[in-house]
Amino acid sequence: MTNIVKKPNGMTADMVCTGTMTGKATLESFSTDGERAKGKVHFIGSLHAGAKTMPMEWTTESSAIFKTADCGDVKPFPIRDK
Repeated sequence: MTNIVKKPNGMTADMVCTGTMTGKATLESFSTDGERAKGKVHFIGSLHAGAKTMPMEWTTESSAIFKTADCGDVKPFPIRDK
């Protein structure tokens, strides 16, 4: 993750992939009202399979709604600052 920009209602960043799959994604996530969030990831790159290189491009969009603070037996992952 590079170029991370934290904003009052969300964040943007770039994600760089190296190795068998190379490329760059831009991502954004923001809260619309404190209970709803939307996000988007757009990736452009290529997949290296043996001697072949195949171009790839995809976009994923997400939305979420806060339901409750009670997660039952599911424990959240610790949040890292870096």
